[in-house]
Amino acid sequence: MDGFAEKTANQGSLEALEVNVSGTCVLCNLEIEAHYHIFFECSFSRLICEPFAAEVWIFPPADLHYVAAWINQPRVNADAHATSVIKLYFQSAIYLLWKERNARVFTPVSSPSSVILASLDRMMRDRLLSYPASSSFSSSLLLFYISCIRSL
Repeated sequence: MDGFAEKTANQGSLEALEVNVSGTCVLCNLEIEAHYHIFFECSFSRLICEPFAAEVWIFPPADLHYVAAWINQPRVNADAHATSVIKLYFQSAIYLLWKERNARVFTPVSSPSSVILASLDRMMRDRLLSYPASSSFSSSLLLFYISCIRSL
């Protein structure tokens, strides 16, 4: 899988320092931790990403190659608003998942998926509200986001 399925760099570094690392995903405690697993297979990560993905895609992305192909495909103007919000959502989700993963590795603190989802929602709203009010583009982004999460 192009090296993407290999264990995470942090775990390899921790093992090199002889820190006891089980190799099991700290988010779901079910599978071997790898980047691919964390972002596409982990049951905890799916609770964060799948509901939104199901609102914006008929067939949500199943792997990194699908996501990359989708991001790189040309867009018509009507899709530009959706594309921006979707990219921001998944960038924010990846950030919060990795932050949660690190919190579980390096501290005794962990958060349930509902807390991560609330943080993600707040992060999205704050970012989308930060666009200048005079821009018709910003209201479209926020309205698109709210329309996607309304049924969640």
